[in-house]
Amino acid sequence: MSARADITVDLLTLNAGSVFRAGGTADANLNHEVPFGKSRRLIIAIKEGTSTAGTWTFKAGSRDLAAPKGGQGDLVITPGASETQLVVVESARFMQTDGNLYINVNSVPGTRTISAIRMPAVG
Repeated sequence: MSARADITVDLLTLNAGSVFRAGGTADANLNHEVPFGKSRRLIIAIKEGTSTAGTWTFKAGSRDLAAPKGGQGDLVITPGASETQLVVVESARFMQTDGNLYINVNSVPGTRTISAIRMPAVG
């Protein structure tokens, strides 16, 4: 598999304010990976440019198909032009064997951005 662009992850702090940084530019040539870390859930903020809407594919994990969330397949999101969507993903469905979430981005005109937020581990 080809290299993927790393996404910097912001960590939410339980019962406190957390800084949210502006997203990085989405790269359709490399696609992206986001480490789950100790959290089981990530919030991914995706923003389309001002041109044609494209697709963002959250790749299904490489877990055992018998696992509770295994075998559900990829999740494809198509935001409208200039639209921002927040996507909550969980490790049980999307974590790859290397501990990352893989996100593929198709190539469309315009600047698209992506940000990642790690939910605090609870319990």
